[in-house]
Amino acid sequence: MLKDVIAANGLTGTAAEILAKLTISDIPVSVDTLRSSKETLIALQTAGVDAEVVVAAVKSTHVGQMLLDKLSADGVDWRDPLTQQLLSSLVASHPDFTQQMADVLIGMNEYTISLCGQYGIDTPTEAEVQVAIDSLNFEKAWTDAQNTHINAAVASGNKATLAAALRAAANDLDGPQDGGI
Repeated sequence: MLKDVIAANGLTGTAAEILAKLTISDIPVSVDTLRSSKETLIALQTAGVDAEVVVAAVKSTHVGQMLLDKLSADGVDWRDPLTQQLLSSLVASHPDFTQQMADVLIGMNEYTISLCGQYGIDTPTEAEVQVAIDSLNFEKAWTDAQNTHINAAVASGNKATLAAALRAAANDLDGPQDGGI
C-alpha cells in the first residue's frame, strides 16, 4: 500500500524527503459534526476571541438567537451553508463581530491530515519508505526492459522476433518477481 501511495502521488526524493511528504499534515478536511456550546466557547477562548462579544452579536438577530438555542440544545455544524450565511451577515452588519470570529467558528469543523492519514496507513519508518522506493525503481526498470525488448522486436521488422517478444512479455504479466526481470 505504501508503494501505491508514493506512486499515486508522484512523490520523489530521498526516503527521508518522501517520509516528510507522507507525514506532514497539510491536506484540508471538513467534517459535518455538531459542535457543543462548550467546544465553541473553548475554541473562541483559545483563539483569543471575546466570547461575550460573539454571543451578543449572534443574539442581536432573531435567526442568531435561534442558532444559539440550537447550539445550547444540540450543537451546531459551523460548516453548514446556512450557518455560514448567518455568520457572513453578522460580519457585515454587527460592528463588533469580525471575520476572525467567524473563521474561528467555521474552523472548528476543519482540520488537516497527512497523506498517511488520508489513505489510512500507519506512519512508516524511513527504512520502509526506502523499501517502497526500491520496489518502485525495480518495477520501473522491469517495465523499461520489457518495453525496450518489444520496441527492438518491432523495429527489427521480423514477425517471429516480435511474436517471441510478445509471448515472453505475456508470460510475465505479473511483473518482476523477487528481483528477477
